[in-house]
Amino acid sequence: MKTTILLSVSACFGQLKWHHFTTPRLLSDLEAFDEASRGPWGSFLLLLRCRGRAPLAVGLAITTLATLLVEPITQQILDFPLSEKMLEGVDVKIVNSHDFRLRVPIDSNNVSYAKNFSIGGPLVNNTKALGIQNSLANAALGDISPFSFSCPESVNSAVECHYPNFTTLGICSSFHNTTDSSTQICTHNHASGEISCDISWSSAWAEIKDVQTITMRLNQTKPPRGDVEIWNYLPANQMAWDDVFSFLGRTVDRESSRGPVLYLNGVRLPAQQLHNRDTPEFEGFECLWYWCAQEYSASVGSPRTVSPKLISTSLLRPTEPNCLGSHPEYCVYTDDSTSEIYHLDKFTASWLDHYIHSALGSSLAILRSPEGGSNGQSGVGLDIGLFLYSTQDLEMVFRNVATQASNIIRINGGENVNTTAVKGLAFRTETFIEVRWGWVSLPVIETLLAIILLAATMMVTRKSQQPLLKSSANALLFHGLGGWTAADTARTVKGKETLGTLDDISKSLEVRFQGNGRDGLQFVRI
Repeated sequence: MKTTILLSVSACFGQLKWHHFTTPRLLSDLEAFDEASRGPWGSFLLLLRCRGRAPLAVGLAITTLATLLVEPITQQILDFPLSEKMLEGVDVKIVNSHDFRLRVPIDSNNVSYAKNFSIGGPLVNNTKALGIQNSLANAALGDISPFSFSCPESVNSAVECHYPNFTTLGICSSFHNTTDSSTQICTHNHASGEISCDISWSSAWAEIKDVQTITMRLNQTKPPRGDVEIWNYLPANQMAWDDVFSFLGRTVDRESSRGPVLYLNGVRLPAQQLHNRDTPEFEGFECLWYWCAQEYSASVGSPRTVSPKLISTSLLRPTEPNCLGSHPEYCVYTDDSTSEIYHLDKFTASWLDHYIHSALGSSLAILRSPEGGSNGQSGVGLDIGLFLYSTQDLEMVFRNVATQASNIIRINGGENVNTTAVKGLAFRTETFIEVRWGWVSLPVIETLLAIILLAATMMVTRKSQQPLLKSSANALLFHGLGGWTAADTARTVKGKETLGTLDDISKSLEVRFQGNGRDGLQFVRI
């Protein structure tokens, strides 16, 4: 298109210069027309020189300059956006659950209780319990299992899976720091050098009754100097143990309308208080885990990961005040805000608290060296007590455990027999071709302008009965400049004849293309 336009414009420039001189014009205009026919720079100079004296030539010059925009604009006509195409016939789902029943009973000594709610039963090899307890302990460290979901793989392009909002059964946690509301009574035994502190408080939740008092003991007497590295071989009366952490309390009102899973309370002696033997100040805290309905927002996932966002939780209440102690196989819970029904297996709901308690319930006592430092801790095995004592955000730890417990409920093919699935949609990213028709306007306008100018040039040439000479160099030789001789050139040009000197002369020399009365048409000096 660009080549065709320039070819037409060049021919029109060549022809219009003959018409331009049908009236007296400066001879330099001849050079301007010739330069304009060669490209944009000459067209730009023609616009500056001729202006309104040659409207058709000005239009041709504008058309030539517009061709500089053709290539960048035509590149904007086509766009290649990435767009999503929905995949048909693929399995896209995210697992949720409104019912909860474990495949294998938690307590290996209560198998028959799980079946017919009687007491006693054979011993079974339940290896699943350790796995669940271990996953809850890992969750305390922030290692939380992902949602169970499915999203198809694609070899040639990326796949996104879109899931709608959904509501599922879960376990929520609530944490309170009870330091300011707790009561601390310490007793000094000067004979043994022991301080015994009883810390108690009233729970923030009405369903928690008769909270047990937690007793912590500090030994003011330093052990005798000796090999503290083998402290466990020292006589008992030579040990100096300090209780610095306890997280063992469990008191849950089973008849509560809230139906909590587990309540734990604890105290902690901050490190800076460890050597305060007069009035040590303990921290107190409590945490409640309870059944809840969890609503997750619409999410986007890949074949490898999905991270739904929790947007709201609703408290679930048992329809019977003492469901876990009654005869039915299932406990029925309801969400007051939506009236949705959730079922919990009686045996599972009764024993789930043991899972969380076995993962988190712990205490910590530190053995002090003769120099007053700490050399060891009581107990062996997992350092859950030391971890909980040292962590700066207990609330986050307990929330992570609740999240992991909820995910255990929602593992597809996991321990919960009654999982369901929310269907989603899969989209594959593909490259599409988009035609942006607005960018076609300039090339179309330029093409139409070139056609109009070509037709106008033809009409002007025919009307003025000009010969069809275009840009012929021979035509200039045949139709030389009348009234101008070689003597005029020699007289006018000072020094050596150059293009520059001739150009200067042409700017002051007015000529006209007309008949000379003898040899026909000729450029005639006026």
